[in-house]
Amino acid sequence: MKKFAIVFLALAAAVSTFADYKFAVPENRSVVTVNTDASVTVAYSITFANQGQPIDIIDVGFPDGDYASVTADLDGTEMTDIRPSTAVATGVEVHLEANAIPAGHSGTLHLTALLKNRVFQDDKDPAYASLVFSPTWYGSEYTTGTAHLICEFVFPGGVGPDEPRYHGLQFSSARVEDDRVHYLWDIPQGSPSSQYTFGASFPKRVMEHLARNPRGRAPSHALPEPLAASSQDPSSASVPSPSWACSSGASSRAGGGACNTCPPPWGWRAPRSGGVSPYPRWPC
Repeated sequence: MKKFAIVFLALAAAVSTFADYKFAVPENRSVVTVNTDASVTVAYSITFANQGQPIDIIDVGFPDGDYASVTADLDGTEMTDIRPSTAVATGVEVHLEANAIPAGHSGTLHLTALLKNRVFQDDKDPAYASLVFSPTWYGSEYTTGTAHLICEFVFPGGVGPDEPRYHGLQFSSARVEDDRVHYLWDIPQGSPSSQYTFGASFPKRVMEHLARNPRGRAPSHALPEPLAASSQDPSSASVPSPSWACSSGASSRAGGGACNTCPPPWGWRAPRSGGVSPYPRWPC
């Protein structure tokens, strides 16, 4: 049996002859908790309904190599075999082993990771920080049906309920829980093979420092950006657009990392063997 990986955070559409791999994604849920050191904690809960060959390895890509504290389970069973990915440029592969998902069955992967240096200076308001996040998506040649896509931002303590500003797509609901503001985007009939980008800005006074916007491929450790005092009234600023950090003409490896990037025209999903997987330039 050929091993197979579902690739999160893809780079480009892969040319593949593995037509026997097919699955639905009934739900793709991500919670992005913003930490004051410019990192974010990302928690995925993604359900796969397998309609093809067994899924025994799941690759999860990250925006760069600056990640830590990765844990995973499948349907509550801890997955201890988590290795650096051999299928994506940076990320991990979770080996399901005896818990492989066979055809006709479903399984839910829970994966949590700390992604460092993901919160940047907002490009519209010097008093605000900015975060953009694209949840995992998959190649259309391998997916079927629709996906219930849910993405939630949890802002740091000290951010008032009226202070965050969404980018582009408006959030579906907002609440305050444990003194932290939550924005939630809920797309019941999403596409499992399309990229969705969510973003928001919030006062940077609650942050210890910010990450510098990378240009070209980001180093493993971005330099922290000092917080500068600003006399600008945040209420007078227009709602900012996402703060893209791309060099001219660069393609982006977005799709599963929390970063400010140029959105690519594709998502991809590649087999663990065979196929062609071109790696374009990506800025984050």
